[in-house]
Amino acid sequence: MRNEDVEQLYEIIPRGAKVHIDGPITGSGKGEYKNLSVGSKGNLVQLVQERLKGMGLYQGPIDGIYDIRTENAVKNLKKITYYL
Repeated sequence: MRNEDVEQLYEIIPRGAKVHIDGPITGSGKGEYKNLSVGSKGNLVQLVQERLKGMGLYQGPIDGIYDIRTENAVKNLKKITYYL
């Protein structure tokens, strides 16, 4: 999605509306979906932790290490999105 598309949507979508964004977490590309599990490390894990923390689902450190706290936060996110 281009910036001008986002700006147009901003004018159309009501404030507070829930928006679902589908696609690779790292942006446009060739479908670079990654499987993360306990023990995974790196920038992608850090990005996931930041987003989970922003949603109030993760209380641990943003350290790029996919631990049991990160796993539990992801499971809670899945429970929430299942009911949407």
